[in-house]
Amino acid sequence: MNSFRSPENASIRRRPAPGSRLCTGAMALLCSLLLAGCERNDPRYPVYYRYAVDVKVDGVPVTIERVIKCTGTLVTDWMVSPGTTTGADYRNPPVIGAKVPDSKAAVYTPVIHACSWASASRREIEEDKKQVHRFLVQPFTEEHRKLKPDSKMPVLWVNDAETFDRMEYYVSATGLSGKHGHVEFIKVYPPVKVDRRAFRASEKRAETESPDLTPFIFPRDQDAAKELKLYKERGMRPGIHIVSVCYGAWRVPRSEWSKVPGLEDWVTDLPKDGRAYLIASEFWLKFDAAIRYLGARNVPSLLPVGYAPADEVAKVGRFATYDTIHPVISTDKGRFVDLERPGSFGCNYDVLYPGRSQSFWSNKTYSKDESKGASFTVDWDGGMLWAAFSKQVPVYVRELDEFIVFMSLLAGPSTLDEPVVKGWKE
Repeated sequence: MNSFRSPENASIRRRPAPGSRLCTGAMALLCSLLLAGCERNDPRYPVYYRYAVDVKVDGVPVTIERVIKCTGTLVTDWMVSPGTTTGADYRNPPVIGAKVPDSKAAVYTPVIHACSWASASRREIEEDKKQVHRFLVQPFTEEHRKLKPDSKMPVLWVNDAETFDRMEYYVSATGLSGKHGHVEFIKVYPPVKVDRRAFRASEKRAETESPDLTPFIFPRDQDAAKELKLYKERGMRPGIHIVSVCYGAWRVPRSEWSKVPGLEDWVTDLPKDGRAYLIASEFWLKFDAAIRYLGARNVPSLLPVGYAPADEVAKVGRFATYDTIHPVISTDKGRFVDLERPGSFGCNYDVLYPGRSQSFWSNKTYSKDESKGASFTVDWDGGMLWAAFSKQVPVYVRELDEFIVFMSLLAGPSTLDEPVVKGWKE
């Protein structure tokens, strides 16, 4: 399951921290006896940077802005690679949001990883400029290999920042055009290094200006999180998604799926009973080879959206971006695919709406008839296909003459190292 491109809010790095020390003496012995890595704070942190994105929400200009605090750890491995020290750094918060004026709506965007750049010394940056592959370039500048000034970042829209009843995640240039949803992307700004005072002022503003971030982030220390008031109030427990999950659907027309040998004959023989049929097992690998929709192998880039190397485009075609995916919207009545709006996902916060996260293999929608094959219930309402299919499994819908493939991703880099205002801070 993908996230805002990184499943965790952590950048794993091997760049040594100036002044850091390895675990030695009694500390090293303790780490060895425990057969575990020795973790400690990285002395180059904390550092801070301002991050901002401009959008329009239903025509209203909105700036999503906040100062980010970077924290980091160093870990010495005494099992797999004795004496080797690696590190991880974290954005706090990894997702930021802004309220939409004169409404209950809000918008959110992931924070680009700029902690290594923000913590680098002038000497390190100068040395980095000599390298073929650079790692300390300011994002959204012409020097950056991937994050250019005209980059677009994914934006999530909620209709009500208190109830989170309806959420849409715009993850493509099409979805962010303003023509197929609530959000038009305007500009992302290069991060700017700031100090602790600026961070404190930003946190103060967030008390009134920021919407709730908790549906998209969760404390790294999950044991401690269980003692938080909000965790208890929302009835969180093991086994449920603690951050929001999003669903989208690829539509694969006959012009594409007919390339699969034997599949047209199989489709012709299916019952005409108004149900959607799961592709027969003998066609799964053939379908996957002919229709390179990436599946579990890879996912389109979200940071920034639409970034796809030429060789990837040549290999998978339109599936290299999310421009042609359709949102799967979760409601109290079930799930539906919005067939009229491409370029986005629909999201659900299971903590508040557990009834919407029913199993895709629920007896309410799924049936396995040995004579006919496995199938799902479907219904229609204008441009809405009411259905709940299993993820990454092609399902044939006769009324469309298309195979539908459900996909999922997490709405946010889930890991928060330190609580922030509106983000698990009590």
